Amino acid sequence: MKQHILAALLALSLAPAAFSQTLCQQGETDHLSCPTGGGTKILSVCGNIRDGRIDAGSWLHYRFGKPGKIKT
Repeated sequence: MKQHILAALLALSLAPAAFSQTLCQQGETDHLSCPTGGGTKILSVCGNIRDGRIDAGSWLHYRFGKPGKIKT
């Protein structure tokens, strides 16, 4: 039983590393990124919103595709 729990915790801790690809640029906050299309493309929602602070200058961008071939 303990081995199954340990294996599950290990798998959960490694899951974010498997989905660490993002289409967000440096300095942007990655609000959501996940692989799609059998893992060949990435969907990302990027923005400048940090710590829940939203004002007139806040923005979000939807990006989809492969690095270097992004649709916005």
